[in-house]
Amino acid sequence: DRIPTTVFRPSIVIGDSKTGETVKGDGPYMVVNLLSRLPRWLPMVHLGESAAQVNLVPVDYLVEAMVRLSALDGAKGRVYQLADPAPKTAREILEMCIKTMRRAPALTTVPVEIAYLLNAVPQARDFLQLPNQTLDYFNHYVEYDVSNTTEDLGSGLRCPRLEDYWSTIVSYALANPQIFATH
Repeated sequence: DRIPTTVFRPSIVIGDSKTGETVKGDGPYMVVNLLSRLPRWLPMVHLGESAAQVNLVPVDYLVEAMVRLSALDGAKGRVYQLADPAPKTAREILEMCIKTMRRAPALTTVPVEIAYLLNAVPQARDFLQLPNQTLDYFNHYVEYDVSNTTEDLGSGLRCPRLEDYWSTIVSYALANPQIFATH
Protein backbone atom coordinates (compact mmCIF):
# COMPACT_ATOMS: atom_id res chain seq x y z
CA ASP A 1 0.00 0.00 0.00
CA ARG A 2 3.02 2.31 0.15
CA ILE A 3 4.28 1.59 -3.35
CA PRO A 4 2.25 3.32 -6.08
CA THR A 5 1.17 0.46 -8.32
CA THR A 6 -0.72 0.12 -11.59
CA VAL A 7 -1.67 -3.35 -12.78
CA PHE A 8 -1.72 -4.16 -16.49
CA ARG A 9 -3.51 -7.34 -17.55
CA PRO A 10 -2.97 -8.04 -21.25
CA SER A 11 -4.98 -10.54 -23.22
CA ILE A 12 -3.12 -12.79 -25.71
CA VAL A 13 -0.21 -10.74 -27.04
CA ILE A 14 0.65 -11.17 -30.71
CA GLY A 15 3.08 -9.45 -33.09
CA ASP A 16 3.39 -5.82 -34.06
CA SER A 17 0.34 -4.59 -36.00
CA LYS A 18 2.51 -2.63 -38.47
CA THR A 19 5.33 -5.13 -39.11
CA GLY A 20 3.98 -8.44 -37.79
CA GLU A 21 7.23 -8.92 -35.90
CA THR A 22 7.19 -11.38 -33.02
CA VAL A 23 9.69 -13.69 -31.38
CA LYS A 24 7.26 -16.47 -30.49
CA GLY A 25 4.93 -18.55 -32.60
CA ASP A 26 2.60 -20.01 -30.02
CA GLY A 27 -1.13 -19.64 -29.32
CA PRO A 28 -2.99 -18.51 -32.43
CA TYR A 29 0.18 -18.82 -34.50
CA MET A 30 -0.05 -22.59 -34.11
CA VAL A 31 -3.05 -22.62 -36.47
CA VAL A 32 -1.05 -20.61 -39.03
CA ASN A 33 1.79 -23.12 -38.66
CA LEU A 34 -0.53 -26.09 -39.17
CA LEU A 35 -2.23 -24.56 -42.22
CA SER A 36 1.16 -23.74 -43.75
CA ARG A 37 2.18 -27.42 -43.55
CA LEU A 38 -1.01 -28.89 -45.00
CA PRO A 39 -1.73 -29.12 -48.73
CA ARG A 40 -3.49 -25.92 -49.86
CA TRP A 41 -6.50 -27.86 -51.19
CA LEU A 42 -7.08 -29.75 -47.92
CA PRO A 43 -9.88 -28.11 -45.92
CA MET A 44 -9.45 -27.31 -42.24
CA VAL A 45 -12.25 -28.05 -39.77
CA HIS A 46 -13.78 -25.97 -37.03
CA LEU A 47 -13.06 -27.46 -33.63
CA GLY A 48 -16.21 -27.47 -31.58
CA GLU A 49 -18.47 -24.45 -31.80
CA SER A 50 -15.39 -22.20 -31.89
CA ALA A 51 -17.67 -19.48 -30.56
CA ALA A 52 -15.35 -18.37 -27.77
CA GLN A 53 -13.84 -14.93 -28.11
CA VAL A 54 -10.09 -15.10 -28.60
CA ASN A 55 -8.85 -11.72 -27.49
CA LEU A 56 -5.66 -10.81 -29.33
CA VAL A 57 -3.76 -7.60 -28.73
CA PRO A 58 -0.79 -6.44 -30.83
CA VAL A 59 2.40 -5.77 -28.93
CA ASP A 60 2.82 -2.23 -30.29
CA TYR A 61 -0.59 -1.20 -28.93
CA LEU A 62 0.14 -2.94 -25.63
CA VAL A 63 3.43 -1.10 -25.11
CA GLU A 64 2.07 2.30 -26.16
CA ALA A 65 -1.00 1.89 -23.91
CA MET A 66 1.20 0.96 -20.94
CA VAL A 67 3.43 3.98 -21.52
CA ARG A 68 0.50 6.38 -21.77
CA LEU A 69 -1.44 4.94 -18.85
CA SER A 70 1.68 4.84 -16.65
CA ALA A 71 2.09 8.57 -17.12
CA LEU A 72 -1.39 9.36 -15.76
CA ASP A 73 -1.61 10.55 -12.18
CA GLY A 74 -4.92 8.75 -11.75
CA ALA A 75 -3.46 5.40 -12.88
CA LYS A 76 -1.99 4.58 -9.48
CA GLY A 77 -3.97 1.82 -7.83
CA ARG A 78 -5.93 0.96 -11.00
CA VAL A 79 -6.11 -2.25 -12.97
CA TYR A 80 -6.14 -2.01 -16.77
CA GLN A 81 -7.26 -4.80 -19.07
CA LEU A 82 -5.17 -4.32 -22.21
CA ALA A 83 -7.30 -6.13 -24.73
CA ASP A 84 -9.25 -5.70 -27.94
CA PRO A 85 -12.63 -4.11 -27.19
CA ALA A 86 -14.11 -5.97 -30.20
CA PRO A 87 -12.52 -9.44 -30.12
CA LYS A 88 -13.14 -12.05 -32.78
CA THR A 89 -14.34 -15.58 -32.11
CA ALA A 90 -12.10 -18.58 -32.73
CA ARG A 91 -14.26 -19.39 -35.76
CA GLU A 92 -13.78 -15.88 -37.19
CA ILE A 93 -10.02 -16.03 -36.64
CA LEU A 94 -9.77 -19.41 -38.35
CA GLU A 95 -11.79 -18.02 -41.27
CA MET A 96 -9.43 -15.02 -41.45
CA CYS A 97 -6.45 -17.44 -41.52
CA ILE A 98 -8.03 -19.47 -44.30
CA LYS A 99 -8.79 -16.37 -46.35
CA THR A 100 -5.39 -14.73 -45.78
CA MET A 101 -3.53 -17.94 -46.61
CA ARG A 102 -5.80 -18.68 -49.61
CA ARG A 103 -6.74 -22.08 -48.26
CA ALA A 104 -9.68 -24.36 -48.93
CA PRO A 105 -12.65 -23.35 -46.77
CA ALA A 106 -13.48 -25.19 -43.56
CA LEU A 107 -16.14 -27.71 -44.50
CA THR A 108 -17.36 -29.06 -41.22
CA THR A 109 -17.21 -28.88 -37.46
CA VAL A 110 -15.80 -31.67 -35.34
CA PRO A 111 -15.93 -31.94 -31.57
CA VAL A 112 -12.79 -30.47 -30.00
CA GLU A 113 -12.54 -33.67 -27.95
CA ILE A 114 -11.43 -35.46 -31.13
CA ALA A 115 -8.43 -33.16 -31.35
CA TYR A 116 -7.62 -33.88 -27.70
CA LEU A 117 -7.79 -37.61 -28.48
CA LEU A 118 -5.50 -37.15 -31.48
CA ASN A 119 -3.02 -35.29 -29.25
CA ALA A 120 -2.85 -38.41 -27.08
CA VAL A 121 -1.28 -40.24 -30.05
CA PRO A 122 2.39 -39.15 -30.30
CA GLN A 123 2.57 -39.31 -34.11
CA ALA A 124 -0.59 -37.24 -34.54
CA ARG A 125 0.54 -34.74 -31.87
CA ASP A 126 3.92 -34.38 -33.58
CA PHE A 127 2.26 -33.77 -36.95
CA LEU A 128 -0.51 -31.41 -35.82
CA GLN A 129 1.65 -29.40 -33.43
CA LEU A 130 -1.50 -28.01 -31.80
CA PRO A 131 -0.95 -28.36 -28.06
CA ASN A 132 -4.00 -28.80 -25.85
CA GLN A 133 -3.48 -25.24 -24.57
CA THR A 134 -3.99 -23.95 -28.12
CA LEU A 135 -7.08 -26.12 -28.56
CA ASP A 136 -8.51 -24.57 -25.40
CA TYR A 137 -8.68 -21.19 -27.16
CA PHE A 138 -11.40 -22.49 -29.47
CA ASN A 139 -13.96 -23.01 -26.72
CA HIS A 140 -12.74 -21.19 -23.60
CA TYR A 141 -15.03 -18.26 -22.87
CA VAL A 142 -13.23 -15.19 -21.50
CA GLU A 143 -14.29 -11.55 -21.59
CA TYR A 144 -12.17 -8.51 -20.75
CA ASP A 145 -13.64 -5.31 -19.38
CA VAL A 146 -11.65 -2.59 -21.15
CA SER A 147 -13.91 0.28 -20.15
CA ASN A 148 -11.45 2.05 -17.83
CA THR A 149 -8.61 1.43 -20.31
CA THR A 150 -10.46 3.06 -23.21
CA GLU A 151 -11.76 5.82 -20.95
CA ASP A 152 -8.33 6.71 -19.57
CA LEU A 153 -6.62 6.46 -22.97
CA GLY A 154 -9.26 8.71 -24.50
CA SER A 155 -9.45 9.05 -28.24
CA GLY A 156 -5.68 9.30 -28.64
CA LEU A 157 -5.01 5.56 -28.75
CA ARG A 158 -7.25 2.71 -29.80
CA CYS A 159 -6.54 -0.97 -30.21
CA PRO A 160 -6.42 -1.60 -33.96
CA ARG A 161 -9.04 -3.88 -35.49
CA LEU A 162 -7.68 -7.41 -35.96
CA GLU A 163 -9.00 -7.64 -39.52
CA ASP A 164 -6.94 -4.54 -40.42
CA TYR A 165 -3.59 -6.11 -39.52
CA TRP A 166 -4.14 -9.89 -39.48
CA SER A 167 -2.58 -10.38 -42.93
CA THR A 168 0.56 -8.61 -41.63
CA ILE A 169 0.72 -11.03 -38.68
CA VAL A 170 0.30 -14.07 -40.95
CA SER A 171 2.79 -12.80 -43.56
CA TYR A 172 5.45 -12.27 -40.90
CA ALA A 173 4.85 -15.73 -39.43
CA LEU A 174 5.10 -17.42 -42.82
CA ALA A 175 8.27 -15.51 -43.73
CA ASN A 176 9.86 -16.32 -40.35
CA PRO A 177 9.22 -20.00 -39.58
CA GLN A 178 11.88 -19.91 -36.84
CA ILE A 179 9.22 -18.44 -34.52
CA PHE A 180 7.66 -21.92 -34.41
CA ALA A 181 10.91 -23.73 -33.60
CA THR A 182 10.55 -23.70 -29.81
CA HIS A 183 6.98 -25.04 -29.75
